Amino acid sequence: MLTPLRSQRSWPTSLGAPVAAMRHRRNRAVRGIGKLALMMTIVGLFVGCTANGQLDNTDASVVLQIEELIKIEEDYLWGDVQDDITGGIPSDVASIDFSGVLKAPISTNPSITAPDLQHIQLERYEVTYTRTDGGTSVPPGFTSGIAGLVRLTEIGATDPVVLTVVNVTIVPATIKGQPPISFLIDPGTESGTNFFNIQVNARIQFFGRTIAGNEVSVVANVGINFAQWADPEEESGD
Repeated sequence: MLTPLRSQRSWPTSLGAPVAAMRHRRNRAVRGIGKLALMMTIVGLFVGCTANGQLDNTDASVVLQIEELIKIEEDYLWGDVQDDITGGIPSDVASIDFSGVLKAPISTNPSITAPDLQHIQLERYEVTYTRTDGGTSVPPGFTSGIAGLVRLTEIGATDPVVLTVVNVTIVPATIKGQPPISFLIDPGTESGTNFFNIQVNARIQFFGRTIAGNEVSVVANVGINFAQWADPEEESGD
């Protein structure tokens, strides 16, 4: 889903990694832990590889930025491996706000003769996972196409930042359905570690190209704690 809009957003604050590894069984006693893990996973988001959260590209006059990345609200926790009621395996999907800004004002960069050619066409994204809990078995990464036009916000412009909102899958259900994450369904713990949960860092790199043809990219990192979390409906007493 692509939704261009105008909105003034603040940069997300970088906080620490998600909660430490813990043994976890699917019962009412762990409901509070489930809620805490969800909050820590979301606030554990940090964007980019540099201090200002962007990957520079000397060939392009514009920088692709991520203004915000949030989990799309669903009836399960991010990282939940299996639905309590249906037995299905849900994908984890995030909503991402992109913006594009010039590296320098047009007035000081005479090479920018056509600002409209600096809009960025998103092309694809790549996701790779690394373990953060001491385990060695790593979920497989993947590459997916993505479409969206990120319009340029000129430096010094009076208009608010121009955002392009795109929904992307961070963890497909197919990856949860294979080792090592599937071990949390059957036999219930990860083989070799006996963990009841698996913690990873998901590195998501987005690639695009300006209308003028210059490549740009940006990276987001998200901490995810996979487990058989208690069902939210059961928690609420419904």
